[in-house]
Amino acid sequence: MEIFSPFGFKFGILLFLCICFATLVYCWLCILFQVRIEKFVLLLDPWDKYIFKRKINQTEYILGWLPFGSYIRVFGVYKNNEEINTMIEEEKKYALIYKPKIQQQIFKASPYLIWATLFLLFIYLMNPNTFFFANLQIIFTYAIIGSKSMFGFLQKEEFESYSKAVSNSFQLLPFSLLVCFLAFMILSLLSTFNQMFADDKKSKLKKITVTILTLVLIYMVLWKVPSFAFSFFTFENALRYILSTILGIYFASIITYWLIIPLIRLNKTK
Repeated sequence: MEIFSPFGFKFGILLFLCICFATLVYCWLCILFQVRIEKFVLLLDPWDKYIFKRKINQTEYILGWLPFGSYIRVFGVYKNNEEINTMIEEEKKYALIYKPKIQQQIFKASPYLIWATLFLLFIYLMNPNTFFFANLQIIFTYAIIGSKSMFGFLQKEEFESYSKAVSNSFQLLPFSLLVCFLAFMILSLLSTFNQMFADDKKSKLKKITVTILTLVLIYMVLWKVPSFAFSFFTFENALRYILSTILGIYFASIITYWLIIPLIRLNKTK
């Protein structure tokens, strides 16, 4: 059995670059606004496990092991942080909370701007020769037909036939990235929901509602949708695509990790 898929490998590389794009923009903003980066992580590092780790000046550079995201920890983010309350005057100029309000708002708004930019870019790249809103309409139609088929309101053969028609019209790589990107956006909403109601001790109904919604989203994104998508492939093909995609993610993350350190070191905050 052939275990390597060039398409899956390229997809993994591009998927990683899309996932870590927001993190790279944050790094650029830190350099621009002279904000200290305390922790820079490519891939996730749950349980404090990682592949590589280096500490240069006051910044930790970590290459994690779980290929589902990336993040940075910025110095001086929260007002109620004990570290902020005891911060010496010399360090305040490197803390985000003491930066001008406009710079803080740019930090907060940048993820949404990035998501919108990537979303529009993927839709355009799927078929640059077609009117943008025509591509958008096909995407929504595809999502509706796929949802009906996934929950048994439409025969899978009809959805498969429509998928073949779409694949003939669209570039498969940006279309696949768009689907995964939408799933990533939905998952990112989970932390937003939890953060919105974490401190609302008076509203148990809100917490219960958010908990149920979170569980439903997790079930849909991590199980229902993937199992439905892979049901159209043989086990061997699904395994080949998954392994090649993961290999592409690790390959891109290792290259990016060793290239990004010199860039972040331009941030001369002590």
